[in-house]
Amino acid sequence: MDTELWELLHDGTIAKLDRMSSGELKITLEIDYVRQMFDGDGTSLFIYLTDCDVLRYVPYDGSLPIDDFEQLAREELSFICARDEDGQVKVSCGYGDICLRYGTARVELDDERSISRDELEDACSRYWGVFAKNAPN
Repeated sequence: MDTELWELLHDGTIAKLDRMSSGELKITLEIDYVRQMFDGDGTSLFIYLTDCDVLRYVPYDGSLPIDDFEQLAREELSFICARDEDGQVKVSCGYGDICLRYGTARVELDDERSISRDELEDACSRYWGVFAKNAPN
């Protein structure tokens, strides 16, 4: 597990969660600004997690945690920042945290092309460089 992956996915919104026949958890993440930095059409990335035994959303208001895949996707949770806490990655989503514990993660574009961490980092760096250059002072 590592928080850096989730930091790169800033502003990504969970669209769908699926448990694959391989046992992997597939997160469909709407994150068009990153996706547009790669060739081809699309608006999403697929994040595949192995050995994921914790996936839950814990609202800050004290209401009950959510661990149902369909309900989590309906929440339209957007990633803000991540931290490692108590052996889990906790991704802040504005009004609560997504808590994750898993073995490994891999990333694909929504056309099922695998991308490396370096490619993802480069795409994010290019996007934020353009963003900063065009931002009003």
